[in-house]
Amino acid sequence: MDADVEVFGFIDAEITRMHEEAAEAEEMFQARVRGGSASPAVLRALSAYAQALARNATAATQAFQLIVAPDAADLPKSTVSHDARGIILRLAAAPGGVKNKTVAGALGVERTTAFRYLSALKNEGVIVMRGQSRAAAWHLVSDDAR
Repeated sequence: MDADVEVFGFIDAEITRMHEEAAEAEEMFQARVRGGSASPAVLRALSAYAQALARNATAATQAFQLIVAPDAADLPKSTVSHDARGIILRLAAAPGGVKNKTVAGALGVERTTAFRYLSALKNEGVIVMRGQSRAAAWHLVSDDAR
């Protein structure tokens, strides 16, 4: 089970890295457009590169959410301490939800541990992952949705 959590954490970290790289490429493209100093060929290449990175990151996110993440439901519910649960639920109740990286920082734990906590709460039906790509975040499930 610990090996599974480690793999889930690794995948989550890699997907986050992919989204960050796509955002950096898009920022570079936008800076070159604003600067007006890049040739049309360079702009086309940067645009294609940024789009390819974004597509790959989105595909990885979707695969993780649809194929790998449901297996995390096998994690025991008791893995989340009362204090950690309270912090996660407050963060997930925010309008934009919360990302794994933010939970890890708020709890002072590794991303793999944060993912294990989030997965356990998902298994309990307390939180849910919504959105795609960089917009994907964990949200509190409303009482009427349960």
